[in-house]
Amino acid sequence: MNQTINVQNVQGAAVSIGGQATNSGEVTNNFDARTVELLSAELAKAEVELHKLKDHLPEAVQALAAVEEAKVEPSRGKIAKALELLGKVEQGATKLHGAGAAIVGISKAIWALATGIPS
Repeated sequence: MNQTINVQNVQGAAVSIGGQATNSGEVTNNFDARTVELLSAELAKAEVELHKLKDHLPEAVQALAAVEEAKVEPSRGKIAKALELLGKVEQGATKLHGAGAAIVGISKAIWALATGIPS
């Protein structure tokens, strides 16, 4: 067998290169410890801003819940949900004094950390 396979970061019970194998279940690609630390810091900033907005924007209440969930378990799905709801808050917050800019900056930082793509 002459195969070259480059597997960067695999956390799993078994990997089959050839032969008869059955794979089932979900695969989760988690963030490394440093990224989780940075995401937590940005999510904490988002929490502060959302607490300021929750009495003025109904979207902020949902976004706050999503941000709190993402802080507890920073999975890609929970980060994506928090970002989606932060986007909705951003749309509403641009009408309010100063908060929109803070949410935009925080959302960009979370996006960059979660995807590895600079904003």
